[in-house]
Formats: sequence, structure tokens, C-alpha cells
Amino acid sequence: MDATSLVFEEDVERGERSVTPGDILPQVELVRIAQFVARVHLLLEHSHIIPDHDDFVEECLEPATAG
Repeated sequence: MDATSLVFEEDVERGERSVTPGDILPQVELVRIAQFVARVHLLLEHSHIIPDHDDFVEECLEPATAG
């Protein structure tokens, strides 16, 4: 028996298998969803209602020369 095989050998119980990319990808997706939710929460944290928002949009779209 080689000395390196003693170092790298692990006891694997019956029914266990090695980690596959299919095991990791759902966790990565959960992290991405949590990050997205956190960003949306930060955007909406101190939001205010804009009164007459239609007028506000029209004023922004009017050319600067009209007036």
C-alpha cells in the first residue's frame, strides 16, 4: 500500500455519492435569487409616492425649447 493512498482515501458510507454539478447549481440559483430580492428591497426601502406622476412624465418628455 502506498503512503499517498492512505492520505487521500476517505471512508464513504453506503448510499453516499460524490458531489456533482447538479448538487451545486440549485444552491447557486438560491443565492442569486436572494441577492436579487435584497437589491429590490433596498430600492423600495425608502420609496415615496409621486403625486400627479403623469404630469411629471410629461414635463420630462417636453423639449426644453417649449416655454
